Amino acid sequence: MSQPRAERLDLDMSDEEIWAATEAMCRQDPTFKSMQTWDDELALATGRQLQA
Repeated sequence: MSQPRAERLDLDMSDEEIWAATEAMCRQDPTFKSMQTWDDELALATGRQLQA
């Protein structure tokens, strides 16, 4: 995801609600990548062997 980010966060929400809202916001960003995709691309760029 492109950074830096600045999003409003309602600290009155439960932890579960904060996690869900944050994940939804991240997944809506066109530059979002899963951790696995990000790690695979980094491995290819640096010549590191991919993890199975």
